[in-house]
Amino acid sequence: MGYIISKLKIQNLAYISDNKPIEFDIGNTNLLVLSGQNGYGKTTVFNAVELLFTGEIDHLLSVENRQSSVNIVASLAHNKNEDIVISAKLVDSDNNKIHIVRCFDHINDFNSVIRFEGETISQIELYGKLHFSKNLFLTGMYISQSKSLAFLEKKYKERKTLIAELVDINKENERLNKTKSVFDELNSLIEEKKNEFIDKKKNVEKGIERAKLNTTFLQDSNFVDIKYTRLFEEEYDFDKEIIDTTKEFKHYKETLDNLAAFLDDYEAFTILMDNRRVSEAIEISELVYMKIYYEKCIEEIIQSMDLINNIKGAIEYKTELNADNLSINSTVFKSIGINTDDEELICRKLNELKEYNKNLQATENAAIEIQQSRNQLLNHYRDCVKTGVFHSNTCPFCGSEKQDILVAFNNTENTIRLFLDANGKAVEHLKAELEINFKEIVIPKLDRFIKHYERLYQNYKLLSNCKDINSSRLESILNELDIHFNSASVDVVKLNDFKMEYERVKGLLIQKIRPEEKKLESERVEIYKAIYDQYYQSQKPNHTSTEIEKKKLYIATIYNSESQRELQKLMKEQEIIEEKEALFLEKSENLTRSFSTLLDKSKKAYQDYQTELVNAIRLPVLIYSGKIIQNFPLGLGINANVSSNQIVFEPMDKESTDAINLLSTGQLNGLAIAIELAIRKVYGEKCKLDFFMIDDPLQSIDDISAISLVDLLSDFGITQTIVSTHEDRSANLLNYKFTHKGLIPKRLNMKNEYLKYSAEDQEQISE
Repeated sequence: MGYIISKLKIQNLAYISDNKPIEFDIGNTNLLVLSGQNGYGKTTVFNAVELLFTGEIDHLLSVENRQSSVNIVASLAHNKNEDIVISAKLVDSDNNKIHIVRCFDHINDFNSVIRFEGETISQIELYGKLHFSKNLFLTGMYISQSKSLAFLEKKYKERKTLIAELVDINKENERLNKTKSVFDELNSLIEEKKNEFIDKKKNVEKGIERAKLNTTFLQDSNFVDIKYTRLFEEEYDFDKEIIDTTKEFKHYKETLDNLAAFLDDYEAFTILMDNRRVSEAIEISELVYMKIYYEKCIEEIIQSMDLINNIKGAIEYKTELNADNLSINSTVFKSIGINTDDEELICRKLNELKEYNKNLQATENAAIEIQQSRNQLLNHYRDCVKTGVFHSNTCPFCGSEKQDILVAFNNTENTIRLFLDANGKAVEHLKAELEINFKEIVIPKLDRFIKHYERLYQNYKLLSNCKDINSSRLESILNELDIHFNSASVDVVKLNDFKMEYERVKGLLIQKIRPEEKKLESERVEIYKAIYDQYYQSQKPNHTSTEIEKKKLYIATIYNSESQRELQKLMKEQEIIEEKEALFLEKSENLTRSFSTLLDKSKKAYQDYQTELVNAIRLPVLIYSGKIIQNFPLGLGINANVSSNQIVFEPMDKESTDAINLLSTGQLNGLAIAIELAIRKVYGEKCKLDFFMIDDPLQSIDDISAISLVDLLSDFGITQTIVSTHEDRSANLLNYKFTHKGLIPKRLNMKNEYLKYSAEDQEQISE
């Protein structure tokens, strides 16, 4: 016999607090009935057992997956800041005992740790030690109230898979998957090899097309024996005696065709290029022509730029002097030859004049301020006289009597005016002396300097816009067209002479334009320009198009012999590749067919094995369902119809119709219990857990079926059955039936347990 639960301890789950765990002493009872109204913890006990053995609550997981990502276990904690701890003591018929503890760590996101007899183990190890699986627990050991019909509601194929997985078929599954993997790899290698053949054939076909193309040139030719003749002094690849046949013939043919076309179109090309040069020369700016015409003058200007800058500075300085802006310009003085003594004399007098002007300005500013203050004082004085503060003609500063105080004020103002007039005359005198110095010393030399270089400066002004222009292109075009543009023969720039020469040259250019009888495309012109520059260095060609055609024929002859050999070689290679491909395809098809047959047989064997596993529960389901559902009018018992990939539960007289479509809710509950009992009977033999849990098995079941179910449970042979019910008559029926069979029942009224727990909790708080 396996282990049953003798004690169950729960801490920090649902209504059970973290600091006051609750322990259920079940003992060696064969039946534990959890009775009482709903809401007092019956389901909490079932949840605790499921958490202890599987670490999860299956019927809550499906809800959680649909609605949110909240941790299910954490949501069940009474205090989320403490661990959930569930422990149980198991005992077997030989009084061997096992202690299991599962702790859900709140710090580690309520992940659990299992202690088995004090040793920390994993969930997989727990399954191994007690010889059960999660699938067996949920389909053969425990029917939850919320998921009593979950198995029947699954798809027919999923039902079969779930039952088959109750037995360890990992090896068969791995063998089948390995066979599939090898088959997929084989197909991949075959496809890869096929692509290799395709690529090889494509490469050979391209080579054949290339070889055939290289031989087409001679098909309609009458040339038989063409000797090698060199065309150019510089060595080009098409002009070599030994031709590189690794390059395609069209590589040489295209170049030679362009050369032959160029020679045929040479006259039209030269007319076009000459006309383009003429048009370009006509459109060139007049300033460029001016640059060429006045070449000597511009050369003189460029060489004399420092002197011209001095001339420009002297002219600007003369303009300032004419505007009475007397100043010293040392650079200009040096250019026109003013000696140091004269410069120092003028500088000294300018500084004196500057100082006088500064003092005069300060005196004038002071006089203005005094005048303003005098007026304010006078107005204030008059106001004081009117009000009697001062007597008329009494000095407001010293208090002395004056015949006319206004005369005293006016005398002060006249004194200041006399002082200002004296300073002004001194400034005028000094300025007159400076003007004489400039007229006698500076201006004569300045005028002579400007007059001496007048021609150079005038040339500079007339030619400054063209002196930095690049005229090499225009000169090149005129040389190519054999047009001479005369340069100025004098040093003085005369624009009328230039105009006459400019118009003469333009007339010659217009006369150079020739009619273009043959129009050449722009792309063809660019090709001809490249040929003209590369092969003939812009000189008249010394070849004819016939010579180019002979050269092309010489190369074609070489290619013809090479291509014939290459063509034969490639065609032979193509034949070999096709033979190898045909042989490979035949072998690969045979291998694929054989492997496909093997895979089909493996799948069939796997399905047959699953079917055999599922067929094992057919008879128990028929018997148990017949015992439980005794009021079904369509026959006694439900038949499990198993096919290759599904399982259908059919009433005896209703084939091909699944029971879920015919039975009432109570009858379906009875069928679900029958399936669970059948699974437990067939696949639970090796399980070391000898208990069976049903959350409210008698709900929705009629009285006859309820009595039949209780009889079946008491006779089933499971050491311990844990059930819940909210009806006292159901609890009494269970107790009576199990006692009548000589079994030990125990009943826990969960409402009383809850009230007792709550009362003790309140007493503890009050203390």
